[in-house]
Amino acid sequence: GMVSAPGLTTGKVLQVANDLDSANIVLSTSSWTDTNLSISFTPVSASSKLLMLATIQGYCNGGSTSYYGEFQAKFVSGGSDVGEAYSRLTGAASSNQAVTSIHEAYSYQMDSSSTDARTIKVQVRNPQTNQNYCTYNQYGGYSSLSIWEYTT
Repeated sequence: GMVSAPGLTTGKVLQVANDLDSANIVLSTSSWTDTNLSISFTPVSASSKLLMLATIQGYCNGGSTSYYGEFQAKFVSGGSDVGEAYSRLTGAASSNQAVTSIHEAYSYQMDSSSTDARTIKVQVRNPQTNQNYCTYNQYGGYSSLSIWEYTT
C-alpha cells in the first residue's frame, strides 16, 4: 500500500508537456539568450501547480590566470523570469584550464494562477565573457524542458 508521511500531500497530474533541444549555442556575450527549449502552455486549472524541470547540457572553462568560467540558465514564463538564475562555476585557470562540463537538472514550482496560455522557456548566458569558452549543448548534447501541471 501507500506509505504516508507527515506533510506529504498527494495530487493528480493534469497534463505534461516536454521539449528536447540539441542545437548548440556558443555563449560569447553576457546577454540572456533563448534556447530552443520553449513550450506554449495552457493550464487546465487556475488553481493548479506547475513544476518546471529542465535538464541542461553545457560546458565552460576558465580564461587566463585570474578568470573563472561560469554558465547560467533560468526559466522564463510569459516574458517574466521565474525562480532564480542557476549558476555553475569553474575555478580560475592557470597553466591548465579549469573545466566544468554540465549535465544537470534544474527545477522550479509555481502556481498556475490562471488558464491563460503562456510561453515557458529556458534562457542561458555566459556572465564571464573573459573566460576561455562557454557553450550550451556542447557537441550536440541534449537538453530538455518538461512542465508538469498537477493538483495538490
